[in-house]
Amino acid sequence: ENHGLTDWLRWEEDERAKHKYLPLCPDFLSGSGPNGGATDSFASDTARMAISQLEAKQITTDLKDLVKYARGLSATEQKVRVIGFCWGSAQTFRYATHDDSLAVAFYGWPSETSAMPRINCPICGFYGQNDQRKLTPRLEPCKRR
Repeated sequence: ENHGLTDWLRWEEDERAKHKYLPLCPDFLSGSGPNGGATDSFASDTARMAISQLEAKQITTDLKDLVKYARGLSATEQKVRVIGFCWGSAQTFRYATHDDSLAVAFYGWPSETSAMPRINCPICGFYGQNDQRKLTPRLEPCKRR
């Protein structure tokens, strides 16, 4: 999410946990905040500005490490899904070019459309049909491979 690991995202993952999922939520701003803090150490909208400055390569590396960790847990049976909201969806698309885990995107779109052909996993995208914002590039339904 483009505001970091917010209370809303924590609530979302608590809801998944109620249905026997094991959510692992990385705070990509961990250690980047004031006094080495995380998302909750930023004032107002500054977390959004800070998250936009993160390096894509480091985010992908962090996700690879998290997925590797998750696959090693007996509770996951190695079934791991990467889910992103808004900014996080762009990270989900990028990660999908490196791994075959199911990717789930809520509202975001790939920032690197040229990398899309390298995606070899299912992507489940949730987009509001009547939303007023302009999504570019427009995503078309994928054909099964």
